[in-house]
Amino acid sequence: MDERRRVILLPVRRRLAVLACAYLAGVYLAQIAAFPAVWIGFLCAFSAVLGLFRLRQRKSALFCVALALFLLGNGVTASVLAVRDAPSGSKAEIVGEIDAIERENRVWLKNATCDGETRSRRVLVTLMAQKDEAAPAVQIGQRVKGTGRLFAPSEPRNPGGINGRIRALARDYELSGYLLPGWTAEGGGQFSLRELFRRAQKKLMRHAEAVFGRQAPLFQAVLLGSRENLDDDLVTAMRLTGIVHLLTVSGMHLSLIALMLERLLRRLPCGRWTRFAAQTVILLFYTGVTGAAAGTVRALMMATLRSLAGCRGRRYEPLTALAIAAWSMALIRPAWPLDASFQFSFFVLLGILLLSGACLSAMNRFMPWMRRYPQAAEALAVSFSAQAAALPIQLLFYGYVPLLALAVNSFAGGLMSLLMLGGIFCMAVGAGLPTVGRWLGAAVGAVSGAAQRLILELKDKLSLEDAFEQKLAKNDNPVQNKAKGAKNEAIEALVALGYSSSEALKALNGIEITDDTDVEDILKAALKNMAFM
Repeated sequence: MDERRRVILLPVRRRLAVLACAYLAGVYLAQIAAFPAVWIGFLCAFSAVLGLFRLRQRKSALFCVALALFLLGNGVTASVLAVRDAPSGSKAEIVGEIDAIERENRVWLKNATCDGETRSRRVLVTLMAQKDEAAPAVQIGQRVKGTGRLFAPSEPRNPGGINGRIRALARDYELSGYLLPGWTAEGGGQFSLRELFRRAQKKLMRHAEAVFGRQAPLFQAVLLGSRENLDDDLVTAMRLTGIVHLLTVSGMHLSLIALMLERLLRRLPCGRWTRFAAQTVILLFYTGVTGAAAGTVRALMMATLRSLAGCRGRRYEPLTALAIAAWSMALIRPAWPLDASFQFSFFVLLGILLLSGACLSAMNRFMPWMRRYPQAAEALAVSFSAQAAALPIQLLFYGYVPLLALAVNSFAGGLMSLLMLGGIFCMAVGAGLPTVGRWLGAAVGAVSGAAQRLILELKDKLSLEDAFEQKLAKNDNPVQNKAKGAKNEAIEALVALGYSSSEALKALNGIEITDDTDVEDILKAALKNMAFM
């Protein structure tokens, strides 16, 4: 049996990958069933004794170690999920210290208390202000006090859909809510690496506006992961055609940058360890600026391991690196593997590693003419493998599959590489030569503008949005004229708080609105949904 077939039949070829799979299996099982702590301790001790016995007989103890890690993964994750913070009632007194700032009026509070009761995890709150008044600026380390409400995470709406609590725990918080106007912030600011990254992102976004002009929102999303200025119609079109992931900085983005840095640094007259340090620092900075999503952190770890293997003269094994990244992230934050972004990133890459070779061989066998275009064939095989791996996760979390995803992603993959590399080059030139940077930005922006128009026309011609809205309309409650007015007022209030129109509409989806529903109640429910979207 050749190597490729052996990989397909046995997805894990390294012991470390087997152990990582065992630990993750325990993590995923914790959502369904959790073993009692006494049983975990007893079975782990039994596995240790059995493993030592097998080692003395010069036999493999891999199964025993895998069983112990399976039980540990189940126990650790179950203990994290068992701790729950209770939501508050209306007009509760909330006090906490600002730990991080998501945007000017939305912050994370640590050591938070609600009516005197301490919450074990961070809470995410929106700092509301009076109408036509800007909210006061806040700093990391200040102590915030005010009246508001904290909500529990929302339940999944699709069969097996996204669990709001899991998504919140993956970001290291659980409750979210708001503070009514009149809140106060006391104390001085403190140094925070997160805040440093956030401010750096804001500066880079302003620099992108100066270089790319009207096309800046797309480059801000592709390069920096910020959609706040992006047109809502374009986001909808990309979602319906299956390429909205290009607007989220993920492992694919960081992998492209890592490959570019690797080739660039090889041309410099410096040692391999110096190149390794420089590449690692740049990738760490980019990961922090873009928000450190699960896919980005995974790609950072794998890129670091790849560079380290080159420095030490060792062979780089992608499956082993993927196992190390998965295991490390699960240990750092036990709820991370349960999040959709983690699963998309890891299973898509796993599908590419395991299936792309077989797909390429099948294409060369049944379509011999593809051998004339090896690069196109390889790109198509990678795209098909990624889509095949993402299909079950897409159905599980979102309940639909974009039929055009394979065709559009085959085109969009090359386009994203062009936009990323061209955008980085234009911004680098624009930092030293602003005029030249704007000229180059206009040229690259023309390509991105043509691609945006193509995506919008594709959505309109195929009536994708109408079909999707009809699907959603089956689950929506009928809203009369008076209720529509209240809904519109709630949308305007959310926009005033800094959210986009698409975010506001998505937050209101599923909220029961009648003629007697008050705008404040709609706004509270929308803010609750907003935190877990």
